[in-house]
Amino acid sequence: MLRTIAILCLSFAGVAGAYAATPEGEALPSFRDIEFRHTGDEALQAGRDAVARAIPIGTSAATAQAVLDRAGARCKPARRDPQTIRCIHNDVTTIDEAVDDIRWETMLHLVDDKVAALSVDREVDRHGTQD
Repeated sequence: MLRTIAILCLSFAGVAGAYAATPEGEALPSFRDIEFRHTGDEALQAGRDAVARAIPIGTSAATAQAVLDRAGARCKPARRDPQTIRCIHNDVTTIDEAVDDIRWETMLHLVDDKVAALSVDREVDRHGTQD
């Protein structure tokens, strides 16, 4: 019984850490969680709103990348613009016997190593039928 309680406490601590707020903004849920709670265009707007709250303009590049990393994205500098960081989260879901490849892309535009602007896009590629 004590072992079960300890495991549950550790599990909760891991979840709480994933949603921890940054000093600059609010906590960012994972992109998978956004997909679970919202559908279609609503998911895109919910994602944009969540990222904007978690990474306000002026946030350091390192902090912004850490926030997006905790949300499940992987970040790297854009090939042609060192002042832009591209963060991608890919996922696969199944709905009504169809498979959706979902891609979230967040672009961080930097000035003096701080976020000056950002954009969030979501693309869905559906495979299969919905008859």
